[in-house]
Amino acid sequence: MRPVKSKKPLSLALAFATLLGLLSVGSYSASYSDVQSSRWSAEDISYATEQGYMNGVGDGKFNPEGGMERAMIVTVLYRMEGEPEIEYFEKFKDVPDGEYYSKAVIWASRNEITNGTTSSTFDPYDQLTREQMAAFFARYAETKYINTDLGADVKSYSDYGQINDYAVAPLAWAKRYGIINGDTDTTLSPKKTATREQFAAILHRFDKAEFGVNDYRLAYNEPIVHSEYVEKEYPLVTDADFYVAVDGSDSADGSFDRPFATFARAKEAVRELKKTAEKEIKVAFKAGNYGELDNISFTEEDSGTSKVPITYCAYGDGDVTFSNGVVIPADKFKPIEESDKYLFNERNYSSIYKADLSEKADEISDISALFSGTGICHEARYPNKNSDGSDDFFADQTTTRDPFASIELQASLPRVVAKFRTVEGMKVTGHLRTGWLIDTFPVKSYDYDTHVLTFDFENWTPSNGYPLTEEGSGGFPLMYEGRTTDTVFFSNLSDQLDDDGEYWFDKKTNQLYVYKPSGDYTIAVGGSFMTIDEADYLSFVGLDFNGSTAKAITATSADNLKFDRCTMSNIAGSVVIEVNRCSSFNLQSCELYKFGDTGVRVEAREKSKRRELVSQNIVIDNNYFHDFGLIESWSEGISLDNAYEAKVSHNYFKNGAHAAIRYDNCIDTLIEYNVFDNMMWTTADYGAVYTWESVTYRSNKIRYNLF
Repeated sequence: MRPVKSKKPLSLALAFATLLGLLSVGSYSASYSDVQSSRWSAEDISYATEQGYMNGVGDGKFNPEGGMERAMIVTVLYRMEGEPEIEYFEKFKDVPDGEYYSKAVIWASRNEITNGTTSSTFDPYDQLTREQMAAFFARYAETKYINTDLGADVKSYSDYGQINDYAVAPLAWAKRYGIINGDTDTTLSPKKTATREQFAAILHRFDKAEFGVNDYRLAYNEPIVHSEYVEKEYPLVTDADFYVAVDGSDSADGSFDRPFATFARAKEAVRELKKTAEKEIKVAFKAGNYGELDNISFTEEDSGTSKVPITYCAYGDGDVTFSNGVVIPADKFKPIEESDKYLFNERNYSSIYKADLSEKADEISDISALFSGTGICHEARYPNKNSDGSDDFFADQTTTRDPFASIELQASLPRVVAKFRTVEGMKVTGHLRTGWLIDTFPVKSYDYDTHVLTFDFENWTPSNGYPLTEEGSGGFPLMYEGRTTDTVFFSNLSDQLDDDGEYWFDKKTNQLYVYKPSGDYTIAVGGSFMTIDEADYLSFVGLDFNGSTAKAITATSADNLKFDRCTMSNIAGSVVIEVNRCSSFNLQSCELYKFGDTGVRVEAREKSKRRELVSQNIVIDNNYFHDFGLIESWSEGISLDNAYEAKVSHNYFKNGAHAAIRYDNCIDTLIEYNVFDNMMWTTADYGAVYTWESVTYRSNKIRYNLF
């Protein structure tokens, strides 16, 4: 595994800057007669002094080799915390009121940085050892939610056996981040008296330490599975019942030396074996791209049992990939030709490249979603972004003319549209039906004199499921007047191809044009990967599903399902994993990214039975949801409906257009230890965690999350 070091979350980084007074110190500036600029700790002593953490001992001296007393260390930590107001009381009989350290000791005790040497004594003038100094500092770090259980290996030091049990984890943590190093290359010297200059060095190193998201207790207990963070390495499976490999054959026997070639053949073999099996059945897939997986169906005949569960897993190095998308390699893109230039704005000619998709014409009639290495691409549109990066365009410059056909453009919009080379094929995206409902409408015609824009609703499918009908009959008409907080913009315009990664697809010639393309691109073209219907006790481990225009995986009335360390990406359908009326569903350590709508949608009970308090055991833990959501649809990382005692924990949500979690009609839902990073970047009418009907139900908890 190769975790990549990441920066502190912004909120905690700012907190440290405020509380610890972070600044870059690169030279010795404090003046002590016993600290020469060449001394190893000179910069550390200068830093600790300038920050007001430590002072000299008098007569212009710092006494760098002098010992650290227990009273000194809690006083310094108290200063680091900004000396919060504290009311003195007699906690320890040897800590009277009025001493320089009195309030610091009470503060440290309340924050569990110290418990004293006994229940009634603190021994303020006792000299600290190096291991005690590490323990004090680690407990202070715990008050910042830093996970001090994450440590380096200190067993290799020759004096490891001298470390008291309570100090092993603090020393290992401090060693991991370079806060405390060995006394020599081979010793830690845990019982050696700690010096003032050593403590100054610890303060300086702690302030400079780079703590990543995974280093905080508010976040994960283990690394997130993601290609940029952790290499996928699965152990060689030697006890599988059947093996599958890209170069296998379905006429083989499925052994390690003679593997099957397809998922379908392996599933067929499992059906036969489970008739006599008495223990877990395991199917192991060798790394490789298996190509299209056309809605493989798991029914009751494919069920496992509590005694004979069934697992489909990856083994060895590399990815086991099922791909229903068309990949366009980077070298497929070529500069546009002279005959192409009439389509585009001349100032952009040199930045536009094209890929000929004629060979894929049978698969690609249109591009419903294009994905690059960085996320979902958008069609050439106007405008691209506001100056602040938002998507709030022209929303107060439209009005409805016919609630089932047309709108009128007002203010500056007629002048904007008049500049477009053509309105043929143009689309309009916006809040044109309600303030919270966004959709994309194809244009049928535009009258340049009256500024009336008529939509082609005969060839339109609502991306959000709400038809064009009267409100109250399942849909909404065009009757919502725009607001400055809502979105309206124009897309599918070749002459507006002018933003990095933007694309325009010419259906007539099957040419894909991209502005400054970078790397490979994927077009979602295929359908669902798998359907699970009344099939129980199934686990899928380490499998990758890439590219789909439909729901990638659908499970209905199935119990004890698990997806572990799976990756799902480039999904253009309404949901990546849909779970209906299932119990004991577990999604753990998976990565879902570059999807257009919802990551995981769980409909735990039928709505008519939503008050039945039967736990479904829904657990969604330690997953990574990122770079998701198309602007013309709602999107959530996780959507929970009618669930009882569902648990959503330790997940990381990053770069989402709308909500990270939506829950409705839920009881005793627990949402904890999640990180929400850059949510709601296309809307102001949603929430990182969002609900409405849930307010009428009880005991849902949202706690210990980092926003």
